[in-house]
Amino acid sequence: MIDLRIGTDVRAAGRSDQLADAWNYRTATKAIISHVEESTYSTVEALATAIARIVVVGHRAPYVMVRVHKPGALRFADTVGVMIERSPADFTTEDL
Repeated sequence: MIDLRIGTDVRAAGRSDQLADAWNYRTATKAIISHVEESTYSTVEALATAIARIVVVGHRAPYVMVRVHKPGALRFADTVGVMIERSPADFTTEDL
């Protein structure tokens, strides 16, 4: 399961109520889904980092918090996982 919190400037969309002024969740979500479906990561840490890179580098969000958790991964636990926070400063110039 993946949870995202995306930090972006929403003032223009808040004033205009126009989709054209909003950050494009749809294209970012499609890119994430496509990447996850094709991925073969061994760790949730690597998956979370890849998702953060898609949002921050590929879709120019100034900040993202990614939470990836695996329900039922451990006995006696509802879920386990990681949460990471990333911004453009967390990626190398090769990523940008």
